[in-house]
Amino acid sequence: MADSAGLSLLSIVKLGELDAVKDAVDDAGAGTDVNEKESETWDAPLHKAVAGGHLEIVKVLLAAKADPNQENVRGRGLHSFPFPLNLSLLRSPYDRN
Repeated sequence: MADSAGLSLLSIVKLGELDAVKDAVDDAGAGTDVNEKESETWDAPLHKAVAGGHLEIVKVLLAAKADPNQENVRGRGLHSFPFPLNLSLLRSPYDRN
């Protein structure tokens, strides 16, 4: 489903546009599918957000019920997806040594 600018959620996520992703997710009642997949790779918005290192977008998508168990055409889910996110960003600053 495309947003008002004509871009799909996948395209917006690839661009790393947090506010636009939030808007698209808020329009989920209008048909935006947070689990939409690319036709060739079967990558979903969550795959693109993780691969792009967009931590805040990952959080928005998960809160919108994006399925973290989806696999792409290669049978790879997020557990095996290479991502450049610094894992220390996922921890609280109080957890650091």
